[in-house]
Amino acid sequence: MGIFDKFIPKEQVSVNTTKNFFIGATEAEAESTQTSQMRLNDVFSDFLNVLPELQYEKFIITGRKGSGKTAIAEYINSLAEKEYNYFCDFIKKNDVNIEQIVQIGKNVGFEVEKELLFEWIILIKLVKLLLSNEAIQSKPEVKDLIVFLKKNSGFVDIKSNQITEVIKKNGYEVNINFFKRYLVANFGNKYDIKGEKAPFYKLIPHLKYTIEKLISCEENLHNNYIIIFDDLDIGFNALNVDHIKTILNLLRISKEYNITFFGKKGINAKIIILLRDDISRILIKNDADTAKLFSSYEIPLIWYDHEQSKRDENSTKIKQLINKRIEHNFVKNGIPYNKSDPWDSLIADDCAYRFSSFKYVLEHTFARPRDLVLFFKPISNLQFHIPLQKQDVNILIGKFADELLSEIKNELSAHFISQDIDILIKTLGEFSNMQNFSCEELKKSLIQNKFSSDIDYAILQLFEYSLIGNQECENGNICFKHWEGKEDPIKFDNMKQLILHFSIKVYYRKRN
Repeated sequence: MGIFDKFIPKEQVSVNTTKNFFIGATEAEAESTQTSQMRLNDVFSDFLNVLPELQYEKFIITGRKGSGKTAIAEYINSLAEKEYNYFCDFIKKNDVNIEQIVQIGKNVGFEVEKELLFEWIILIKLVKLLLSNEAIQSKPEVKDLIVFLKKNSGFVDIKSNQITEVIKKNGYEVNINFFKRYLVANFGNKYDIKGEKAPFYKLIPHLKYTIEKLISCEENLHNNYIIIFDDLDIGFNALNVDHIKTILNLLRISKEYNITFFGKKGINAKIIILLRDDISRILIKNDADTAKLFSSYEIPLIWYDHEQSKRDENSTKIKQLINKRIEHNFVKNGIPYNKSDPWDSLIADDCAYRFSSFKYVLEHTFARPRDLVLFFKPISNLQFHIPLQKQDVNILIGKFADELLSEIKNELSAHFISQDIDILIKTLGEFSNMQNFSCEELKKSLIQNKFSSDIDYAILQLFEYSLIGNQECENGNICFKHWEGKEDPIKFDNMKQLILHFSIKVYYRKRN
């Protein structure tokens, strides 16, 4: 019984309305909890075959905000809860802000390289994962290692909001007495270190030996250890060289450990990086070698195949994903439905749709899982009759457009100050009633609205985020960036006409 069960109304739910429908939470973390209305494990499928690719050398998962990066990570983490031989932990930007930690050190007279901090964080996290195996904790040879971690918890469990006082008091030094005892007991004097305290980076080679020792234990030999870096976009500024270098450092260190240390030594461990694809594009432009790194180790989350959708929309991964969630609701509510296409049971087809109801909805999104979850978010409160009619769908699109604008502003904050973001959105609204417009017309409006950033760069970003697309004058064909495939990049053409994303048009037409 749940804490608030007695407050849930017990009246009969009509089977022909969406009153009791919940398509999902917009944050994967919420769906990973035991109390979620829709638990991630009940509806998760590896539609894009990411998990098999992670089995080998690839370790960077990229995709636009809302493309499902965290959902994959949360599913991997759930394996650690269900299967005895999986151990997983997250490292998030809010907990470990490398730029902030480095700056704190500089302010009190201690400087350190970011690469060393990343190595320390990765190695300590991995040691703790290895020791989280209960079969290892009771072994006498690790007792001193466990005490070492506890005595240095202030610097071992690096938290951005707690580290200031630790660095002010001790700089980057840690107490090594118990670690020395562990080393001597397990390796003799081969890896001995002197003194009672030492800078953390002096322990990095010894931590590597420690990991090799722990992983080779019979109790750990067949286990899998996974560290996931998430939320790297928080506070990221595309114009801040320091921010760019920080993520580049993390990528290089992660590659070194995944390929050289873990891979060549046969250690069943993996560092996984979750990264927004707009940030990956910035990194590639700022560093010549990074393109090779992404080419070799990236798994892009591309949900929508525009050409495939024309042939058979039911075979597209994005429709398979939303159909699984819709089906879950029909089953939960005991409502009969079309098992080959649950969408068809929830939303009625109508000759007023240009192609189909699914394509109509999808063209108002950026073809991401979160978009469709967000689109269906209000259906429980609105209690539509099933199947939904086109007027119902238009109501949902209108509400979705409002929420989408908030997410767009958040993404654009990586490039522009808030005042310029407001000007960009306002300026786009001036074209909401036009079928198309030119690049020069858009530039002129931005100048008139006193946009302060580089206008050519801004228009390119509007295209990269699919807020605008290109349109052919001759045949009227439209091309948005989010329609591109893995091997079919879409480039901006400033000589072609421009068209607003359909949800931007809806947003402003509601206000006119």
